[in-house]
Amino acid sequence: MCKKLTVKDDYDKNAVYYDRRYARIQGVKYNMLLNHLPKIGLLFDLGCGTALIVKLKKLDKLRYIGVDISAKMIKIALKRRHFYKNFIIGDVEYLPLREKVAEVISAFTVLQNLEDQPLFINEVKRILNKSGLVILSVLKKNLSLDNLKNILVKNNFIIERKVEENDSEDLGLVISSI
Repeated sequence: MCKKLTVKDDYDKNAVYYDRRYARIQGVKYNMLLNHLPKIGLLFDLGCGTALIVKLKKLDKLRYIGVDISAKMIKIALKRRHFYKNFIIGDVEYLPLREKVAEVISAFTVLQNLEDQPLFINEVKRILNKSGLVILSVLKKNLSLDNLKNILVKNNFIIERKVEENDSEDLGLVISSI
């Protein structure tokens, strides 16, 4: 079975337990990067899972669209839905979105689940507007920062800031277009 289907199946199987297992861990990642999110605009959260991030007060004024490959994760996320918060079941390597529509893109702990990281970064570039911002968190243990930098540079991105906290298993990256 291809990695993508394995990841989808794993998240479908664990969706009902996800919030209990990962709320604290994900909360650390969100809070680590929260100050880098704008107060207003349109945020696309790629690999949104159950959309735990929507619980954050800081996102109250942001329009939000969560995208995840797991229908069961999206089903749980829909409980957090309201007028400015919506969800799409979709593949982040082939996003069902128009070009240059996103003002902000976040992807928390997504890269290690992808078969083709360059394809994902290319999709991010395709949907991000020229002055847009990308917020990534990447598992430190799986990170090849040089490899990621090369992929980003090939897509005209630059890492503006690295954000790291002792109690986070992730490195946070704030990325913008060159």
